[in-house]
Amino acid sequence: MLPFGGLKGLTTNVATLDPSASDPRLHPIDVSTPPSETAQAIAKWVESESLWKLESSDQGGDRVTMHLTRTTRVLRFVDDMHLELTPTATGTRISGKSKSRVGKGDLGQNARNLIELRRGLENLGIEGQ
Repeated sequence: MLPFGGLKGLTTNVATLDPSASDPRLHPIDVSTPPSETAQAIAKWVESESLWKLESSDQGGDRVTMHLTRTTRVLRFVDDMHLELTPTATGTRISGKSKSRVGKGDLGQNARNLIELRRGLENLGIEGQ
């Protein structure tokens, strides 16, 4: 296995939560809380993370959309993460993508951003069903 997202990391600067992703950590995230409560938990987690920022959160009906940013440690590049929180019969499904603002390749950083979000929700005790 190649580091930093392998060859794909040299030519791709976006990652998506996709049910067909080969890495299960990049599948959409299902949680047992409703969208508004899930959005509050995400906002709380982002607030505790120095590299992350909540840019916007909008509720439209029973869905919530969120725009987060994550700044890389060394070069201070900013990645945008757009999330959609959709109600399900058992809670909420989080889908979304992370995209670099600059560059043609992200060396796997955007996938790591999505995985970091998943871990943050796990640490809050709301990820997974």
